[in-house]
Amino acid sequence: MAWSPRDGAQLVSFQDKLFLLGGWNQYAGERADLAGAGTGSFESEVCSEVWCSDDGGNWSLVTTAPWSGRHMHGAVVHDGHIWVVGAENGTPDDVWKSKDGANWELVATTVPWQERGNQMVT
Repeated sequence: MAWSPRDGAQLVSFQDKLFLLGGWNQYAGERADLAGAGTGSFESEVCSEVWCSDDGGNWSLVTTAPWSGRHMHGAVVHDGHIWVVGAENGTPDDVWKSKDGANWELVATTVPWQERGNQMVT
């Protein structure tokens, strides 16, 4: 099984696995509109899916995370956790972390810096 086409997802290496986090399927809305079945809205195609792979070729859906769908967000591995922050869509300014990619904890609902998308964290 593989994820749908997406833009602005984040990929991190954690616990000897690859994790793909969120993203936006820019084609789903167009296809749905052509079929007359969808809105084609940006927000409806932004996801919070977390996918995992041991080898980069075989992927499995780990969870649909509790954080809102994200596009162009920041993701980093730090202190034994995967961290997710910000996004371009709606510019959420919350911070989430996970010790396994499946269970997510809200760390902060707001951050001291101004809301922003297309974040880079290292």
